[in-house]
Amino acid sequence: MKTFFSLSLFVVFSLVSFWLLQEKHIQSGDFVLLIVSSSVIALVISYFDDIQELSIGGNGIVKLKEARKELQITIDELKTIKISTFRMLLLKSLSDSGGFGSIYLVDSRAEYFFSLVNEIKEAECFDELKKEIEKPLIMLLKSQLNAFYSLFQNKRFEGSEFPKPMFFYIELHSDIINKVHQNRTPVLPFDQKKEEILDAIDTYAKLFIIWKEVGA
Repeated sequence: MKTFFSLSLFVVFSLVSFWLLQEKHIQSGDFVLLIVSSSVIALVISYFDDIQELSIGGNGIVKLKEARKELQITIDELKTIKISTFRMLLLKSLSDSGGFGSIYLVDSRAEYFFSLVNEIKEAECFDELKKEIEKPLIMLLKSQLNAFYSLFQNKRFEGSEFPKPMFFYIELHSDIINKVHQNRTPVLPFDQKKEEILDAIDTYAKLFIIWKEVGA
């Protein structure tokens, strides 16, 4: 009965947390924290019968049967929950606006993706999620690269081996910068064009580093 109740409680917490994330009332980091917190509460309820002694107002000592073994099991279960949560967030990481159809050279989805990958690293789940990271990463790499690739090569990038970012920093000159939004009215100032294309190359460079890290 307690197991059923704890599982039901976890499901309710998860659904509410996901709704808050979808409605953008919380960030992805808050979402992971809520999921982990609800799982801890559910586990405490499930293992409540294993508590041998609880002292309140005294030494605050809680003794558990086979404490070391149970603690390790709990840690493993929490990491599994975190990995599953991050896996779901990676699946929706490119669902927001940005990429195709955007006139800005920097893919707006990249900022969220960087934040998510940093949270995955901080949670020590990066190695377990490399394959899941790779799919949206490659899509972002191609989208970001093609935002400015034609300014350098007069064509879209269609290959599988991504060029090193340093090439674009070296080859960037005034003629290429002037091509940025050259048909936009009113015409953008040169410095604004330069700043935007540098931001785009910087974003591509950060994605390229992650691509190397996942070993794609």
